[in-house]
Amino acid sequence: MVTPIADAQAVSRANELKLEANAFYANKQYHEAIDKYTLAIEADPTVSAFFTNRAQCHLLTEGYGAARDDANAALELDPGFIKAYYRRAAALLAMGKLKEARADYREVTKRAPKDAVAHKKHAECDKLYRRIQFEKAIDSDSDRKRVADSVDLS
Repeated sequence: MVTPIADAQAVSRANELKLEANAFYANKQYHEAIDKYTLAIEADPTVSAFFTNRAQCHLLTEGYGAARDDANAALELDPGFIKAYYRRAAALLAMGKLKEARADYREVTKRAPKDAVAHKKHAECDKLYRRIQFEKAIDSDSDRKRVADSVDLS
């Protein structure tokens, strides 16, 4: 992927817009913050933090698909950006994509081994994933016909 280069004026404008977005976020005006982060991204699409900040707003407004997409965009720009993995994991978890969320939380715990919250989130996601897998296994066992039930002994 070729990263676009923003000129100095665009970078300055993007940072101003980010500050405005941050103020909206601080006041829990998430839709307005999303709009400002979007303008910041349009002015300077090279800053992965703009995408993860907007992803957080999407999470808080239950726009989970958009949050995942923003986290993906941030990871394209910076594959090592831990916050992007964190945001994507949260979005995937909310979307019920536990296997993928679990993988992202695991990545966060590998890259930030001292992050207690990340370890907790990973453990919670892992527990939920395992419970659902167990429930699926039990459910599929009850749906199967036993061979003995299909034999007519009369």
